Amino acid sequence: MDVKLIDESADRILKLFKEKGIDLPKKSIVDDLTKLVDENFDFALPMNDAIRAVVGKYSRQHNIKIMISGGSGSGDTQPIKDLVPNTWVTIEGEVVEVNKPDSKKIHQTAIITDGSGSIKVTVWNRNPDEPHVVDLAVGKWFKISNAVVNVYNGVPAIGVQKTSIVTKIDGKAKLAPTITKIIDIKPGIFNLQAKVVKLFEPKSDKVAQAGIVGDETGTIRFVIWKSVKPKKELKEGKVYDIPFAACNLFNNVLSVSLIPDETKENKMDIEVKTTNLSTLGNLVNVQEGSGIVKRCTVEGCNRVLNRMNYCTIHEIQKDFKYDMRIKGVIDTGYDAKFIHIPLKQSEELLGMTLDQAIKTSEHNPLGMESIYMEIKNKIVGKYYIVEGNEMNDRILVSGIKPATLEDMKKLTNLDFKNSPQSTLGDAS
Repeated sequence: MDVKLIDESADRILKLFKEKGIDLPKKSIVDDLTKLVDENFDFALPMNDAIRAVVGKYSRQHNIKIMISGGSGSGDTQPIKDLVPNTWVTIEGEVVEVNKPDSKKIHQTAIITDGSGSIKVTVWNRNPDEPHVVDLAVGKWFKISNAVVNVYNGVPAIGVQKTSIVTKIDGKAKLAPTITKIIDIKPGIFNLQAKVVKLFEPKSDKVAQAGIVGDETGTIRFVIWKSVKPKKELKEGKVYDIPFAACNLFNNVLSVSLIPDETKENKMDIEVKTTNLSTLGNLVNVQEGSGIVKRCTVEGCNRVLNRMNYCTIHEIQKDFKYDMRIKGVIDTGYDAKFIHIPLKQSEELLGMTLDQAIKTSEHNPLGMESIYMEIKNKIVGKYYIVEGNEMNDRILVSGIKPATLEDMKKLTNLDFKNSPQSTLGDAS
């Protein structure tokens, strides 16, 4: 009797009922499963059927319905897009990617697609005395029965357990990729066709590229990890066919992980849907990295260099170009949003051009840091009207101007005649 499998199955049952607001005693669940799968009993059940029986028993007691898919490996095949976490299922589809992780516990990982959607599959290693599982192969169709839909980092994935059955299916044609619109993305694996709207400097040395991609339905953050050892970079303004991007939910924000070497540049153009807005708020913070910066001149890079002229991708750079920007936070009174102010608008706020700022910094002991300090002292704590495109929680500013007393009066319906002027922009 597999005590570990019984314990894992009991935890899954407990989680199903917990989601319905019902707490069950684990010992009772374990006892019920143990009796049902006892090999010394003439009518011992397979684990999957035992789980269905136990779930049915407690569902009736609490007058609720909980659906468990599959049974004895002969359950109806379900579309991947309709899979529900923490259930036992039977799926079939084409394997489009296979990997052998450096793990003693995992035999294979793969991505399987059926036209309705795609999902990651983890095949766990089995002991020599346990039934052999068929190896998954790219381009071939397989049926996976009695598998569990787990969730890892918010992303559903199929777990091929000891009781799961993997069967090769012959005679199936290769599937054409199904493109998912960004508005329809949820945690999972999807094929995208999207335009790189904006690239950002990675905040972690584990990240190769980060930014925003979009299509005609919306935008979403993306990240490319150095661990995938990318040989090429995505370029701002280009459209790409992106196969099997993994979408995660972190801090209630969706983002996709891409592998650039698997992407293909598409010559078409996409008019990306963005949220054009005009908002009035208090610029409460100017972040580090604002002011004069040096950028990498390698084609398609444009990353900000550090003080030693080091690019996170192209290392030490002898050549560079100057730029000026402001990264900040504006408080609208309802919420706070990150804003990115490019060169032209930064020059207007600071009251000097980039060339003038460079010359000023050269005559100051603090160097370029002096411009950062001057920006903070000049604009933090004042009210501005900001116009631009909102993408996720960030506003890419196309226009910014100090708020006037009249602007504040229209917004609040209050009379500011006798109020101090220091909290407004430079308006008098």
